[in-house]
Amino acid sequence: MKTQSSSQGFTLLELLVTISIIAILSGMILPALAKGKQSANKIVCSNNLRQLTVSSLIYAEDDSAQSLSGRTGADDQSLNYLHPYVKSKKVFVCPQTRNMVRNSQGNNPVSGEQGLTDLFKFAGSPNSAGMSYMVNAFIGHGTPYTMDIPFRGGSRRLPYLRKTLNNIQNYRKYHDAFGSKDSVAGPAGHWLALDHCWSENPAYPDPGDNHGTKGGNVSFCDGHIEWIAQKNYIYRYELDADENRTKIALTY
Repeated sequence: MKTQSSSQGFTLLELLVTISIIAILSGMILPALAKGKQSANKIVCSNNLRQLTVSSLIYAEDDSAQSLSGRTGADDQSLNYLHPYVKSKKVFVCPQTRNMVRNSQGNNPVSGEQGLTDLFKFAGSPNSAGMSYMVNAFIGHGTPYTMDIPFRGGSRRLPYLRKTLNNIQNYRKYHDAFGSKDSVAGPAGHWLALDHCWSENPAYPDPGDNHGTKGGNVSFCDGHIEWIAQKNYIYRYELDADENRTKIALTY
């Protein structure tokens, strides 16, 4: 006597129920995976900034003026001076972006020095070539402070100060933004390397920046790294930069 096979196909109702369950599970799992990837990228990003910070401190030790940066002014974005101090060009790229630093060489349009073209400028967007990070090299915009630095075989007078191992120790704030006049941030309060935040409002986390509107990673001159949320960004920026800034727009 033949027996009926116990293996039967899904009914239409069972198939619809199965598809609905898979859709629900996908809706629950995919956002969690995306959030986990963003958290992992923040960690890799902070590690990149740590390497840039250590490289900057070594650079300062090698520099005769102990400058924490080789930038020759606010108009000079180049980080080529750090290239010999890092192991990989990937250190200049935030993993949350698709930025890249290629091997093409050129001359810095400001200082004239030779280097990697993609290290002369910030990436124009999260999907374009260029570096993802900047070095906050200066303090005291809109103050009486000036500094002469080497420039194209001569010197250049900056209408602010370039950070050095010496002046970050006891720099006293000139402006009273947020009631901070005469405060001393010290190495633990002065920014050094940070996520690119210049796509819309300069020095403020916008949708087109590395981590969007959530905030950005910032390294400090004492070597520690912090995640600065958007709501705290301007206040923390001003304590470092001393530009009399209390709103989203920069003062210059």
